[in-house]
Amino acid sequence: MDQQLDHIYLIHYILAGSGTFKTDQSIYKLHAGQGFLIEPGQETTYIADKNTPWSYVWIGFSGNFADQLMQQIPLNQREPIFSLNDPKRLIELVNLLLLKSVNSTTKKLLNLSYLLEFLSIISNATIISRKSTTSISDVYVEKAISLINKNFPNISAASLAQMIGLDRSYLGKRFKKVTGMTLQTYLKNYKITQARHLIESTNLSLLEISQKCGYQRTPWQELLKLPMV
Repeated sequence: MDQQLDHIYLIHYILAGSGTFKTDQSIYKLHAGQGFLIEPGQETTYIADKNTPWSYVWIGFSGNFADQLMQQIPLNQREPIFSLNDPKRLIELVNLLLLKSVNSTTKKLLNLSYLLEFLSIISNATIISRKSTTSISDVYVEKAISLINKNFPNISAASLAQMIGLDRSYLGKRFKKVTGMTLQTYLKNYKITQARHLIESTNLSLLEISQKCGYQRTPWQELLKLPMV
């Protein structure tokens, strides 16, 4: 993952639709009313459902006290999923944080108050236990995902199979059985996810993001398929 993301926490809340959130250990099938946390440096992918694609709001934050703040709520990398029945105020806070204003001390303090209130809402949400998720238990699939994380974007299905020492077709079958998608689809979605991370967390241009994610040309339509608040 790009170093610019190493210190940023991202929290997403699903407004409508459904999708899949994957970490290196678990697969979560999520829907409207649920949300997920991505911790600094954590490798994940999240994919909208084909039939009922999701839309969501999100915030990203960092700073000297970010770690301390996150220690105050039960959401973490081991249990990153939460459920919230009434998101009205949470959505209002996201909109308030998005308002452009003069970069003053007053505005910074106000934004901090919004963030603290946002986290207070999350702290009272229902945390979804890992027991209700699907764990990745295939050693070859776990290794494949780990290699994708370490070698992105310079990796393909063919090179991945060679690195693991398995026939590409055989690895593909095992991968689909565990994750529910083909290896090619996973690689494509992983690339899009990393691009979205950069869009959500940096000021890089779409051209710079495309280059960092290994696109030969900027996939404008795919990168711009981001949910609106």
